[in-house]
Amino acid sequence: MNSGAAHLAFSFGKTVITNDEVGTIKDLPDKNLVYTYKYENNINSHVEILKKNSIEH
Repeated sequence: MNSGAAHLAFSFGKTVITNDEVGTIKDLPDKNLVYTYKYENNINSHVEILKKNSIEH
């Protein structure tokens, strides 16, 4: 995810799901525009947290 991808998604009215450490996301005044999550540095953790957060919201 980079700033261009996030802004392009927003311009099309799309939701952004990303790690909360992305600079563009940190700088947003309204964090309600995105779903963020943290994960350990392995693919299984990433997939499980993404699934959990997708279902909760």
